[in-house]
Amino acid sequence: MKHTERIERINANLDKHFKSNNGAWWVNNEPYCSSKTIALHRGYGGDRINPTWVALYIFRTEPSVGLILTSCSGYTRETLRLAGCKI
Repeated sequence: MKHTERIERINANLDKHFKSNNGAWWVNNEPYCSSKTIALHRGYGGDRINPTWVALYIFRTEPSVGLILTSCSGYTRETLRLAGCKI
């Protein structure tokens, strides 16, 4: 999948914000979905970083994202609010 400027910006911000990330958590565009949907992937490392924290940070810094898909679940602003997170 082709990385866009938005995806590269989000990945760079994740590495900058989460000092131990170093590319462990990264996102890409999700094919066959709306432009507001991205996929969150986990590579090697970043063991102390909760995927909910990553999704919360993305929603706080990137208003163009509406849905974050992971391998077994998904996050929206509404589901995080229902879980008690402040966006």
